[in-house]
This record gives sequence, structure tokens and C-alpha cells, in this order.
Amino acid sequence: MDKLLFQNEPVESRRSQLRGSCDRVIEFSYMKRFTAEELNEMKSILSDFMIDLDKLETQLDDIKSEYKEKMKPQRDQVRKLLVNLRFKAELVTEECYLIYENEMALIYNGEGELIHTRPVELSERQKTIFSIQRSVVNP
Repeated sequence: MDKLLFQNEPVESRRSQLRGSCDRVIEFSYMKRFTAEELNEMKSILSDFMIDLDKLETQLDDIKSEYKEKMKPQRDQVRKLLVNLRFKAELVTEECYLIYENEMALIYNGEGELIHTRPVELSERQKTIFSIQRSVVNP
């Protein structure tokens, strides 16, 4: 079994020589090897495409980052609104008023609404003038 046939013949006449000496002609798929010149040409083309693609990807990244910056305030607002809707309230920090009553600490907001209660802490057990006055008025 020879790996190469009719190598002494010119390339143009090899097909006719092979056709004349074969038993049958068939269609067959296989991986045909490239020549060194073809490989170098494909590498060059690939290199050009990769350079162009890299430029386009860099431009796309720049555009994406620009749009992300434009979208950031809206995204922050959406997040804040979603949290507020989820809890049906918003987190605020404001001046509140602490009143001690019957071993409980009552915290009221500026509108006079009771917003939090807790037991009095040890450090808060000392009576204030206001707590003494309330106990005298409301025995």
C-alpha cells in the first residue's frame, strides 16, 4: 500500500491517471491538509480579523460603560422604590423623642406617633425631672 501515487506525474495529469487505474470513483468527505502558504495566509487573515474584532469589542465596552453610568441614577432610584414598596415604608433618620413610662422606653417621631418601644436599659433607670413630674401628675 503506497501512501502516494503518481508523484512523478504533473499535478494536472494525476487525476486522469488515478481515474484510469481505479476500480470505482466515489464521493468521500475528509480533512484535506493545507499547504504552508495557505496556512500562513489564513493566519494573516485571522490576525487582521482579530485586530478588527478587538477594536470593535473595545468600542462596545466603552459604549456599555458610558450607558451604565447614564443608567446608574435610575437604577438606584428603582432599587430604593422597590425597597420602599416591599416594606411599605422608608428608612429615615430624624429627631425623635424618648419618654420613659412604666419601665418602658417609648420613642415618638416629630408627628407624635409612637414608632418604637423597648424595655428601659439599666443606664436609663435614673429618674429625670420630667419622669418625676409625669408620675406626680398621672399617679
